[in-house]
Amino acid sequence: MKNLYIFTLLLVSCQILNAQNKFSNYKTIKEIDVALEKCYNNADNTNLTSNCAYNASDAADKILNQLYKKVLGVVNPKFKPVLINSQRQWLNYKSNDAKLQEELYTASPGTMWIPTLAHRTYELIKERCEYLETILVRFE
Repeated sequence: MKNLYIFTLLLVSCQILNAQNKFSNYKTIKEIDVALEKCYNNADNTNLTSNCAYNASDAADKILNQLYKKVLGVVNPKFKPVLINSQRQWLNYKSNDAKLQEELYTASPGTMWIPTLAHRTYELIKERCEYLETILVRFE
């Protein structure tokens, strides 16, 4: 089972590296969300579905970083240490959640857990982006 898991991860990783990220041109989470839904609708296997989610996560992560920098630039200086700490704690949460999801899904039969895990990562990033957007609106 563990060898299958490692092989599947390597296969998906290679496909992700070789695939052009069709999400990289989008500038908002809403645009990525729409594109992800279309990508899922066109994916006819687990690997393609995984690619959709991983590529969307990568693009969303770039937007997250941009939003974080914007928020840091507009908030009251007294708020910055709290924001920085919050972001660090969120990154820890995201990392720990990924470990938990990996353990849960690797205990399940089949490979469908791979796109499920990838989508979970995307949803966490999307949620954080939306939260940072609300902070940005308040301080701009």
